[in-house]
Amino acid sequence: MLALLAALIASPVSTEITLPAEPAPLVGTLVTPEGPTKAAVLFVPEWDETDADGFWAYDYVASDRISMAEEFSRLGVASIRYLPRSRLGDKDSATMPDYDLNRSDGVEWASHIAERVGTPCVWLFSTTKSTLISHAIAQSSDKICGMIVVAPTL
Repeated sequence: MLALLAALIASPVSTEITLPAEPAPLVGTLVTPEGPTKAAVLFVPEWDETDADGFWAYDYVASDRISMAEEFSRLGVASIRYLPRSRLGDKDSATMPDYDLNRSDGVEWASHIAERVGTPCVWLFSTTKSTLISHAIAQSSDKICGMIVVAPTL
């Protein structure tokens, strides 16, 4: 009972991370549990106007990846949220031709988070809009455990 209570009140540790890369650095937020890390999740961002935290300017109910990351951490799961480099500077400029850059961002983040938190692999968390990129990341990295794909309700 005490272990359950401690897990429920444990505070996630949030760390801003910048990784050197070209044509621009990779920037993300890593959320880790206070205790040991059991698994890791990479939130794969959509390629449209959605930001790294899952907020979409045209949606009345935003997908809140911050809350999901905090809940994951209470379960011993580390996570990272990031905005792909194809979207830096102009959030409305990303298109599917940025596919290779978005894929390489995800591969880089998966390798980094697995090494940093000490897990052999990372779960990719994507919505229906980012599933194509998630599949490409999974095909390009040996650090992927599998994919979690969710569809928003309207």
